[in-house]
Amino acid sequence: MKIRISKRSTKMYGKSLSDNTLKAVIIGCGRIAGGYDEEKHISSSILSHAGAYIKNNKFELIACVEPVDSRRKSFMEHWQIEKGFAKLSELSP
Repeated sequence: MKIRISKRSTKMYGKSLSDNTLKAVIIGCGRIAGGYDEEKHISSSILSHAGAYIKNNKFELIACVEPVDSRRKSFMEHWQIEKGFAKLSELSP
């Protein structure tokens, strides 16, 4: 999979995205992917991949891959991700 650089500037998750934003896809929507940070009462630190991507303005979280529909939809809603896929093969290059 190639990493592409987005040449745009916008606001997402209350942060400004830089001109050289790297697009990120999370594969698997379990606790380390984002679940630990969805439960903020556990810690004030960043504990998940999604939390780290959202906090860093060099990344734009654009999609997730998760075979379990309910988990994928919940993850997408919480992290404001527009694209979600059940299989990695559905993700276009």
